Amino acid sequence: MKVTTKFTLILFCVLLIGIVIGAIGTSSYQRYRHKHRFERFRHGEGFISEMEKLIDPTDEQRGQIRQILDRHGEWVKKFSEEQRHMFMTGIDSLNKELSAVLTPEQMEKFAQRMKPPREAPFGGPRRPRPGEGPPPK
Repeated sequence: MKVTTKFTLILFCVLLIGIVIGAIGTSSYQRYRHKHRFERFRHGEGFISEMEKLIDPTDEQRGQIRQILDRHGEWVKKFSEEQRHMFMTGIDSLNKELSAVLTPEQMEKFAQRMKPPREAPFGGPRRPRPGEGPPPK
């Protein structure tokens, strides 16, 4: 094999590895940012900062707008906590009712399926396994 052919092959492999590493890194970073943003939004700070960006207040307006957004940020936080509580209460009720009807094996299988999905490798979304999700179109 010629030296130029070897060099070209090595260069191509390095380029390919760089593209793969870049894609994995980018998807991991995007997932982290997305998760972090939603977490901040649930606690009210994200709501306030996003609304300030959207409104783009003048220096004279900034103080008054900040007070208004602080009050409504508390509402967003309270709403998020209430929704989470309602959801968990509903899930607990579902488990209680099903445990009276299902066999222990069925209940165990149900509990395993209700677990939150584990993180997918390389930061991408977890693909459904056979039997999960809607049927293909």
